[in-house]
Amino acid sequence: MRYALTHLWRAGLILLLLLAAAAAPVQAQPLANGDLSKGAGNFPDHWQTQAWQEGPGFSNFQWIHSPGHPGELRIDNTRPNDARWMQSMTLAPGWYHFSVEARTQNVGALAAGAAISVLEDGITSRQLKGTMPWQRIGFYLKVGRRGADIELALRLGGFSSTNTGSAFFRDVRMEQLKTPPAGAGPVYDLDQIRREGQELPVGRPWTLVATYLALLAIAYIGWRAYGESAAPAQDSREQDAPPRRRSARP
Repeated sequence: MRYALTHLWRAGLILLLLLAAAAAPVQAQPLANGDLSKGAGNFPDHWQTQAWQEGPGFSNFQWIHSPGHPGELRIDNTRPNDARWMQSMTLAPGWYHFSVEARTQNVGALAAGAAISVLEDGITSRQLKGTMPWQRIGFYLKVGRRGADIELALRLGGFSSTNTGSAFFRDVRMEQLKTPPAGAGPVYDLDQIRREGQELPVGRPWTLVATYLALLAIAYIGWRAYGESAAPAQDSREQDAPPRRRSARP
């Protein structure tokens, strides 16, 4: 029992260390290659492609660039699809404004158009549909005190809203600011969105620590109670045992 209790305490210490590491400030990884000028082949550095339908005949991706000049990203959905150029990022706490210059050609009017978005619960800029000239679109995002990992997407189509046409993107920007300007939008609170998306409530780190320490205390009390109840039983068995016979010496 003492061996098991020792392991419980060791597990508790490991849990405390893991929770302390989780609560530590995140190392921010900001937007990289926002001007789309660096890369090789048909892919700019730090960007990758994804699509709901990735088979041939649905979407084509192109990096339009010339050495030493800003580039453009193009998406052509020849069949209805949700396709995007995306980049994974780690954000420190605070407010952010993400934006991009975009234009469209022959994008359907009845489904999701071209936008800059986070691949999470409808966080998106206004959408461009039809044939539209270059214009800047974006959104504001609040990241909570623990920071967050996100996937930023330059997108044509959306979840359950696939679309056709062509979208072009250039000059992607991420700006950190104290608070959005009055009347600016769209505005999103990432922590709130993630809390609302959870099926079951999740405790804070200190409540998890308190729960685990309570379980350790219960285990210790049970161990003490078991030891105290086992000792009288052992004594009674020793008292009831018949005396040992001594063998006669020759």
